[in-house]
Amino acid sequence: MIFYHTEYTPSEINRLLEAGKRRGSAPINPHEIQSAALSGKTPEDVIGGLNNAEQKLMEIVPNIYFFEGLAPKDVLKIVKGVHFLRFGHQETFFSQDDRGKEIFFLLSGYADVFVTTKNKDGAEVRGHVGRVEAGSVLGEMAFIADKPRSATCVAVAPNTTALRFEINGEIMDEQNALLFLQIYINISHSLAEKLASANMSLLKAR
Repeated sequence: MIFYHTEYTPSEINRLLEAGKRRGSAPINPHEIQSAALSGKTPEDVIGGLNNAEQKLMEIVPNIYFFEGLAPKDVLKIVKGVHFLRFGHQETFFSQDDRGKEIFFLLSGYADVFVTTKNKDGAEVRGHVGRVEAGSVLGEMAFIADKPRSATCVAVAPNTTALRFEINGEIMDEQNALLFLQIYINISHSLAEKLASANMSLLKAR
């Protein structure tokens, strides 16, 4: 079962994420968090008002490639819907052709990625294209491309845990333009590196 919109208790987080030194706190109004960030306060200044999932996101910002160059307080401005999720074996993060824009950071366990195509007879064929492990990001392309998801992602390990959040495109205004530009640049660089690596692999295979 997937626990949507449900925060784990501090004891569950300590057990699952080995965050024994972190204490949970009650969530506050998102506008208060945003106001604190806009005022220039550091995450340490406002951490008492963040819920457990938001605290975890602040910890892992350096590990999320498309947030490179952004301070944690800047990330607070542009994300929404931050939650912990737990997946059982063969439960789905998202499906190909979904319109969702949620992004997942895999905290524990691993997941398989599948792409469904049609063969010459028109029958659908589901192919396994990769496996992702803890520390990986899933689903970010749906945000930048503004198109349906291009693959299905399924949890493989039991009790796989993830942090789910969205980048709030509704605040993509002049004030926050540089933050969003940095995200687009980071993702573009990552795609360019992956394309170059794929081309090199093709050349070596010849």
